[in-house]
Amino acid sequence: MPDKVYDSFIKLHSTYENKALRILLKEFNDLFSSINFGNLSFDERISESVIALNINEDAIEKALFKVHYTIGLQYGRMIARQIRKQNPINQKAFKSLPFFDTEFRDYILDYFHVYGGRQIKTLSKTAVRSVIAELRKSTRENESLEQMRDRIMKKVKKKDFYAWQVMRIVRTETTIAMNSAKEIAGITSGVEMDKIWLTRLDGRERHTHEVANQQKTTQKGLFTVGGYKMKFPGDRTNGASADEIINCRCTYSYQAKRNESGSLIFNDEEEIQAMLREMRG
Repeated sequence: MPDKVYDSFIKLHSTYENKALRILLKEFNDLFSSINFGNLSFDERISESVIALNINEDAIEKALFKVHYTIGLQYGRMIARQIRKQNPINQKAFKSLPFFDTEFRDYILDYFHVYGGRQIKTLSKTAVRSVIAELRKSTRENESLEQMRDRIMKKVKKKDFYAWQVMRIVRTETTIAMNSAKEIAGITSGVEMDKIWLTRLDGRERHTHEVANQQKTTQKGLFTVGGYKMKFPGDRTNGASADEIINCRCTYSYQAKRNESGSLIFNDEEEIQAMLREMRG
């Protein structure tokens, strides 16, 4: 079962990465197209100002939010259906809580309020640096001012310009969107479960995540990874360092808890609401 869970996660992760990359690259292609290249000069401070003035951080935020919300909603709904299928719930014994969609939306809004600015600033700064790197290349190649402006304008308008820098963000944020959605889907199901960390052991995993593989905790509990506490792979909310989050490819599985007679155990509504509040910070 863990292998199947992880294989499904990785397959979908790749699909969602491509979707996220398209969303963000479209936004940056639009932003780069708005730069007045005639105002660029070999003075890096002036050129940085020209570029920065055209970086619309509100637009980046909307695009990044769309990445999280689109991926998380789609994946979380699928996980919610799987939980229902694998653990049939007797509706007479359990009072349904608000839908996953509502809880995930509220979580994403709160998450971006706290953590969104950091990622937006990172994307903005690397966008400026990417253009400045091209300017430095012009200097090394002794291009004229006009040649430099023309070449950079053509370069940044290519569809793959800035793609690898965006991909670094995309990989990480896709993992966070998927795993946070899974966490909320599990909580809103009402079923009491344990969580099991799953690491892809292919020689590229970091040592701390190799050690964390198959680590088990309660639904309310936290994994311990590299000395940090985490609700799920990619969780930033308990102070995990970037070393444990960036480019993480880990996920986790659920294991429903049952009583001595084999019946599912449910969290009561107060416990569920407490876990949802903890998710929102």
